[in-house]
Amino acid sequence: MIRKQHGFTLVELMITLVVFTFALSAAIRVFVPIVGKFKQQSKIAETNVEGLVGLELLKTDLEHAGYGLPWCFPNNSITYAETTAAPASALNDATGAGDYPPRALAAVDNITFNGNVNGNANITSIATGSDYLTIKSALVSGTDAAQKWTYLVAQNAPTPRIWGPPAGTLGTSDPSATDYVIVINPVPSQACPANCLVMNGGTTFGTLNQGYTQYNAGFPGAFTPSASLSPLQTYLIYDIAPGPGTAGTTLTGPLNMPFNRADYFVGIPATLPSRCASGTGVLYKAILGQNTMAFSPSYTTPLLDCVADMRVIFGLDTNGDGIIDTYSNADGRHVDDATPITGQGLQRTASYVQSILTSQSNLSQYRSSVVEVRIYILAHEGQQDQGFDFRLSGPGNPVNMGSLWTGETNIARPFDLTTLGDLNWMHYRWKVYTIVVKLQNVQ
Repeated sequence: MIRKQHGFTLVELMITLVVFTFALSAAIRVFVPIVGKFKQQSKIAETNVEGLVGLELLKTDLEHAGYGLPWCFPNNSITYAETTAAPASALNDATGAGDYPPRALAAVDNITFNGNVNGNANITSIATGSDYLTIKSALVSGTDAAQKWTYLVAQNAPTPRIWGPPAGTLGTSDPSATDYVIVINPVPSQACPANCLVMNGGTTFGTLNQGYTQYNAGFPGAFTPSASLSPLQTYLIYDIAPGPGTAGTTLTGPLNMPFNRADYFVGIPATLPSRCASGTGVLYKAILGQNTMAFSPSYTTPLLDCVADMRVIFGLDTNGDGIIDTYSNADGRHVDDATPITGQGLQRTASYVQSILTSQSNLSQYRSSVVEVRIYILAHEGQQDQGFDFRLSGPGNPVNMGSLWTGETNIARPFDLTTLGDLNWMHYRWKVYTIVVKLQNVQ
């Protein structure tokens, strides 16, 4: 018995294929924009995480600027080494015979530098017109050793205060026996008004047991306070760097500087992240090694991608009344009276403010005057988005790098995004990150 067998005709197959094609096309039209939006939002989230972590590190370093620094040297005749790398050497406080004590913060305004930044072939230049910032403190290197300190009381000499392990841990809060430390006398004397670096004779800091020593249970006599004075003296001991061979770091001693140093700048890397607009760079933190006196690429850390500009502004209290009366650009060449906020109206001149910020022989006035630092960083979130127009959705171009509400009328530098050279600059979500820190360790 023969049964009938039915199939599909060619017309039916063609109709089915056309319907399937339309359905697939519709699905693709819906799916592709969703994927694009997802990718854009994921890049924005990536930028936000970078900003949260990287800029928090910058803020922490700013808050600790000046921590553990000697304010003066015995008889102002000490020499120490810093760096010969460019452009970092422009902010050295060590300039030769009779070097000056370090400033907690120093900056170059509107820098122009082409070439390997501080000898690093991975960074080919600095973003034109951005500022360059140096932070000096005991903590800024970020090593475990640099986070430790103790003190030595005359009646207990030569044994420093022993902290022991923190509660519930197996570690220790005390410096290791091989760590390199400096000793500071916080009491004013004829040789030094306050926070004087304790030296064991001589004038060269970078000689072991002359300008600094290794931490141990019995300090050399020259680094211990006198028991003959009343009240009894107390010396402060700051851990600066771990000893050679310490696991997990090459930021070891011996010491060349009585402090640690880190520089922040917007560098143009040899290979820019693909999502970044042309002409932008990367915000870096570069740590100066004590033993090598070099900014090793291993300790030059990218903090935030796609950065167009960084602006440094200082707030100064020049008459000691506790109120900011003057705002200055990075090097004091441009100033604003803070009258809109404080009503002081002191009208300090640029030359007056510049003498405070850059004159290394006037550090007592520097410490009493520089009370606040403001950092403005211009970067874009995520990647290019052809469906977004910054000219319509943002504050407009040029972007103001400063706050008019705090009296920064003349020093709030505008940044023209067209100067980046990217014809699609308007299709990025530009944002100004603002960090404001009241300086607690400078005075």
